[in-house]
Amino acid sequence: MELLVAAEGFTAYGGLAGRNLDVLAIGLAEPTDPDHLAHRKTVAAWFADVLYNVGMPVMLPSGYYAVYLDAGALLPHFSPENLPGVALRANSICKAVSGRWKWARSCSPRRSVRPARPSRET
Repeated sequence: MELLVAAEGFTAYGGLAGRNLDVLAIGLAEPTDPDHLAHRKTVAAWFADVLYNVGMPVMLPSGYYAVYLDAGALLPHFSPENLPGVALRANSICKAVSGRWKWARSCSPRRSVRPARPSRET
């Protein structure tokens, strides 16, 4: 029975193996460690300061796990209804993968994408 739990898991708690439960416990304990949290806060504050000093519109104070850009200030030509944060993220994804995958070509501003025509077959 012990080997079943260690290797394959038991159906009573979702079939997670013992090693997976150990990893899950570690993953839940590490982010709550005070030293880890202090380090994350220091890194996020440093990164926010670097971005702010080069002129990027940053939301201050920074968070523990993220630095937030003010997309509305970065893209003032986008109205709030046009979701400047979504546009900024989509643009960064397109630039990151441009030329690597075929679907990224549709991100190019030079290419117009036409909707598919409906089939005339009945």
